[in-house]
Amino acid sequence: MGACDGDSASAAAWSRTRGRAVTALEETLGTLRPRRRIGLRPLREVVGREPLALRPTEETHEVAVERPVASPYATAAAPRTATALARRLRIERGQRLLTAAADAVVVSAAALLAWVLAPFLGAQPDALPCALSAAVWWTALRVAGSRSATATAARPRLLAPTVVAFGLLTMGFVAVESEAIRPVLLVAAPIGLAGLALSREALRFRAAVRRRAGHDLASALLVGRAVDVEGFAAALARDDASGYRIDGSVLIEDTADPAEVIERVTAAAGSLGTDTVIVASAPPAGSDLIKRLGWRLEGLAAEIVVANGLRDTAPSRLALLQIQGVPFVQVQVPRYRGASHLAKRAVDVVVSTLALVAIGAVLPVIALAIKLDSPGPVFFLQERIGRDGRPFRMVKFRSMSQSAEAERERLEAANEGAGPLFKLRDDPRVTTVGRFLRKFSVDELPQFWNVLRGDMSVVGPRPPLPREVFAYERSAYRRLYVKPGITGPWQVGGRSDLTWEESVRIDLRYVENWSIATDLKIILRTAAVVVRPKGAY
Repeated sequence: MGACDGDSASAAAWSRTRGRAVTALEETLGTLRPRRRIGLRPLREVVGREPLALRPTEETHEVAVERPVASPYATAAAPRTATALARRLRIERGQRLLTAAADAVVVSAAALLAWVLAPFLGAQPDALPCALSAAVWWTALRVAGSRSATATAARPRLLAPTVVAFGLLTMGFVAVESEAIRPVLLVAAPIGLAGLALSREALRFRAAVRRRAGHDLASALLVGRAVDVEGFAAALARDDASGYRIDGSVLIEDTADPAEVIERVTAAAGSLGTDTVIVASAPPAGSDLIKRLGWRLEGLAAEIVVANGLRDTAPSRLALLQIQGVPFVQVQVPRYRGASHLAKRAVDVVVSTLALVAIGAVLPVIALAIKLDSPGPVFFLQERIGRDGRPFRMVKFRSMSQSAEAERERLEAANEGAGPLFKLRDDPRVTTVGRFLRKFSVDELPQFWNVLRGDMSVVGPRPPLPREVFAYERSAYRRLYVKPGITGPWQVGGRSDLTWEESVRIDLRYVENWSIATDLKIILRTAAVVVRPKGAY
């Protein structure tokens, strides 16, 4: 009985102590946050999360925290990752791991080759320097962030981290007076760099193939004015390797309230489960709206893509600047003279020389087929307009009858060409052999002679006829700022199936943005187009 009385007295004492403590603290906190019931927590923590369960400790009877439940300060907590975003992050993580593994294979193979060839370079084969070089190189690529896995990541810069890695290695080996760096610099560096470039292109090709098949796509929500959203959606539909799948859109007006826009976009992104928001129009409140929208999308989306309105401008001509927190896009003005054009001319000379040697081997066969098929010369000469409006005589294998030019006026009414172009799908002037030559672009092979002479380039806009130039609008004259090419964006982009406006646009995009890398890509794509011809007639 005495024990029970003691327990009852202890419980009553604890109840009074807890009541006074809670009352005192609530009165104190009530002056800070009136009309909100706050529970008791140790004062070194943030006060006021939510009512807490209290219990006495066995020895000291001090108030202890049982566990937090929900919090009136929940908005202060970092947002949780949504399911769609988690899926996107898993895909990107897998792509980065795949790239890292490919890098490891390439740099290890390059280091191994340097070790094998070391005796031939007057150095002792030492495995440790080669392994160290591979490790430093792989780490430099990681630190430089060259393994971006985003859907629209630009081609990574491999040269800078490679130079830094081998610069550090060289200083280290020189400091210890070791010659083991010689095979690494002469063998591993150039071969490994080439291997890295090829492996990255192979991975990009793999990613493009998977995207065309509908895999690893970023779920996108389009935001903007109706005309901009439609244009952006059409552009993405034409590029099936862009990495985006449009799952919805939010149409806004120029006078839309920014707060309302943010609410609508956030609600749509949450309901559709999109991981990317594409802003196709200039937002009503400028960059501040983008910043606040980014806050609301934290945990829901991985990125916001903002269209800058600079259509047909290559990324190599763009640079992002920031002045006092305000972002600016710097656009480099196109240049039509300089070292890059000299390099292009050097490539033209080498490629045309090699091509003419190869053409010489099949020239007798082609010439004999043309002569047996129809009367007339083997080659056809025609005046075309070149760079800066200078005319030149372009040479081709003859693919039409001798009276083709005289018969053109009779066929003018049946013209199927776009704009000032004259084209017929079933042109009666084309000979039997000529139809084969045109289908596989064999009739254009003699134009390598024009390239060697300097009238044309291997890659460039289509060489126009004088009558076509007379019909040009003002902007189309910009096609004549560079040399015309045997192949170009027009040939690999659809050829005669393109509208006149489309052919002018893609030619002007090439004129303003061309590079040696772009030319090499077009040459490779031309080989695929020749094997599977489309739009050639």
